[in-house]
Amino acid sequence: MMNRNRLFFFLCVFPFFTSFSLAQVPNNNLQLGFRQDFNNYLWKAAVHYIKAKEHSYQIVFQEDFNSNLLYVPALSPKWRDENRFTFSYKNNLLPWFSNIALLKAFSLSDKQSGYHNSAHSEFVALGFQLELQQLLNWKGLVGPKWDSRFNHDDQGVGLQVELLTDDLQWQGYHNRWQLRWSHDRIGRRQEHDFSLSCQFQREFYEGTSDSLVVTLNRLRRDYYITKAGDLETRSEKKWQVNNWLSYRIFPGLDFHLFSSLYLKKSDIEQIIQTKSTGRRERQDDGLRLKTQLDYRRNSLQTILGFLYHAQVQEYKFLGEITPSPFMGSIGIPDNQSKLFQLYSNLRWWPTSKDSLALHGSISCFRYDTPDTNNFDDRDELRINLCLTNRYRFHPDLALTVGAYVNLNHLIYIYAEHSADNNWSRIFRLSTNLTYQPNSNILWKQSAEVLAKYTDYDFEEILSSVRSFVFREFTLCNTVQVKLFANTKISFFYRLELEENGRLFWESFSEQLLERRQNNFFSWSTEYLLFDQFRLTLGVSGYFRQQWYYQTTTLGETIEKKQGRFCSYGPLFRIQLLNQTKQQAYVSLSMLRVKDSMDRLYYIHHIDLSLNWGI
Repeated sequence: MMNRNRLFFFLCVFPFFTSFSLAQVPNNNLQLGFRQDFNNYLWKAAVHYIKAKEHSYQIVFQEDFNSNLLYVPALSPKWRDENRFTFSYKNNLLPWFSNIALLKAFSLSDKQSGYHNSAHSEFVALGFQLELQQLLNWKGLVGPKWDSRFNHDDQGVGLQVELLTDDLQWQGYHNRWQLRWSHDRIGRRQEHDFSLSCQFQREFYEGTSDSLVVTLNRLRRDYYITKAGDLETRSEKKWQVNNWLSYRIFPGLDFHLFSSLYLKKSDIEQIIQTKSTGRRERQDDGLRLKTQLDYRRNSLQTILGFLYHAQVQEYKFLGEITPSPFMGSIGIPDNQSKLFQLYSNLRWWPTSKDSLALHGSISCFRYDTPDTNNFDDRDELRINLCLTNRYRFHPDLALTVGAYVNLNHLIYIYAEHSADNNWSRIFRLSTNLTYQPNSNILWKQSAEVLAKYTDYDFEEILSSVRSFVFREFTLCNTVQVKLFANTKISFFYRLELEENGRLFWESFSEQLLERRQNNFFSWSTEYLLFDQFRLTLGVSGYFRQQWYYQTTTLGETIEKKQGRFCSYGPLFRIQLLNQTKQQAYVSLSMLRVKDSMDRLYYIHHIDLSLNWGI
């Protein structure tokens, strides 16, 4: 581990001290990086290079490597290494015909997840590309492929076909077609991808148009699930049709109608000792309708809309399915859900200094299952309101005030879950003040009060109080001052006051259980030493105090200090810039941490990166 740290530190920092002037980084570049967060270490290296000569050739070289270490002193180091490599060469034999050579490689060594994720694959292909200007682009590749997973080495053939059309016009309609197909047969396993997209669009006159998009996607993946070579096949087929219609009723008033229908079928089949032993089929069908009126006139903009979304999920099991790590849940019952929503947005500029925005929506969500042994059927009522006002007192001074209300009523239909019926009410008030008299001084202050009340409907028949309240006050200040042409200081402070308690909604009273005070601060000084070299020195910290409350048998409330947590430390940062683009970056910080148990330890954060044009 230390050898890798030293190597990447040298590679990332050495360019700072050898040259303070880098050419502007083009698309061709070399990237190196290292990052440490506590006990997590990440190394990155990448090379992206493209060289082309018009009507002659094109070379593409891409290499991306990531190495991650999770280091726990009591355990052995856990590594995860991933590498992706691509090389392609395209030679233009004719203005419209080219031959292509492709090499792709992928490798993964994973010792962190606990699963058999390690794998590697290589694909070598030859093919051609046919480009007919303003008509179509057709590309085909074929070649051998090697793949290794779960200690099984397979070899086979891979094929790729891509067909794209430009904007084809027919009777006033703009048509675009896209087809992508790939198929790999590797030993006993198959991988298949098919995607077809057709788009038809026409503008009848200004503000009135119709667009239709039809897509079909099919895929298949085969995975080894045991060292004996047992397979799991996952396949998916999806049809989707989207339509967007816009109609201008009169100047300033537009009507929009969006509709979407999709049918999706997913299968998981397990093949044990070359014989199918179980299969799960999942069918997802959905319909989405959205209508909207847009009105614009002078300083007023309004939107009024309605949304309907229905979805059905059905499961079918044939035989016995053995759960595998990435299969997902297999115990979800058949279900159907519906969402109805009415929403509105309004923006108004009464004066050149004042703006007002209002957003509101009311929704009803229904979830039903036909399974008589499942009691998750529920209804939800959701109400959201948001009002913000921004006023500019002076070109240098602006104030934004916001008020937010979120109400949610959850109702379980059956008595078995009705004890969880509850109202969730969230109220929030915020202000944001910005003062910038000139380019050298900036001051921002924001304050927010948040309250969340969760009240259970049938709490009077429960053995204990489940309703709770959470309140929070936040105050944040940011100050930036440019002292000299090459020196700027910044200060940040954030205060959070939080409390949790039991809620008695009928009397709107609270039994306080816990209280916290959080303080965040940072100070930094930034020096522009050269035209492209920026140095930042500073310090940051975090302090937390916590109290909890107990009620005695006499009804008295006793406050007890639960503990104190603090962390602080220095910050060092170097940035090498060129024409506003970051070329190199070094950030080092160390936090001295003392937790509530008076245990002392240190947290190091290192972030190094280099982006060098080649």
